[in-house]
Amino acid sequence: MTRNPCRTVMNLLTRPHRIGLHFAQQCLMLLALAAISLVASASQCKTSSGQYKTALIELYTSEGCSSCPPADSWLRKLPKQDYAGNKVVPLAFHVDYWDYLGWSDGFAKKQYTQRQRRVASINRLNTIYTPQVVIDGRDFRFWFWGGRTRSKISGVTRMPAQAKIELIVNKTEGNKLMATSNIMLLPQNYPKQLSVFMALYQNNLTSSVSAGENRGRQLKHDFVVRDLRGPFNFDGKSVKKIEQDFYLDKSWNPADIGIAVFVQDQNNGEILQALSSEKCS
Repeated sequence: MTRNPCRTVMNLLTRPHRIGLHFAQQCLMLLALAAISLVASASQCKTSSGQYKTALIELYTSEGCSSCPPADSWLRKLPKQDYAGNKVVPLAFHVDYWDYLGWSDGFAKKQYTQRQRRVASINRLNTIYTPQVVIDGRDFRFWFWGGRTRSKISGVTRMPAQAKIELIVNKTEGNKLMATSNIMLLPQNYPKQLSVFMALYQNNLTSSVSAGENRGRQLKHDFVVRDLRGPFNFDGKSVKKIEQDFYLDKSWNPADIGIAVFVQDQNNGEILQALSSEKCS
């Protein structure tokens, strides 16, 4: 049996006359480097998309909307209902146009309202509304019917992917998160007007609402978009590299933070591929 001289560091330190203090110190250094390597690997997420499409599920919602909590709950539970990370990428966009009812949604941004208006225009809708579910860029009003939802998502995930996405997320010391994504388009998509978006989202959020239509309710949220970056255009090329730094609020639990990347056709809203760091889990 081969013996490992670094097996017991204490023996090396207490018996330097047998092995040598210098060698013991070298073993300690190797062990320290190994520990650093384990920490580094634990703080890095590296994942890539598959050969079939992943369904991007967008929920436009608001804490000021009394009909939105059921949709929020539906989105939170969706990944646990036979949908792994390679099947769906759920994102909740909180809009700001219900704030006038008395409760200001702390997760809402005008940017998300503007994105929803763009969705409405592409889908030829006369108005925007909440809760609205959008699957693969298309308005989907039957989210509360399990069979219709499964059929819709299955239809998307059976389609061959039209882009390849690689995502690398590094959590550094402090509140900085670095995300890098490499995207490659398939040849038939080069002429299209395509863009990439990168979203930072947060899970395990709770709000105690004291005004408005949901007054007195405690609302729970997952996949809440806190920062949306893009559009990043391909400019006639077939590949795109995106590097973004995110600075997390000190009150946020890093374990609740995720990154999602998706490629979208700006003309018809179709999602060519989507990927999230949930797939690292």
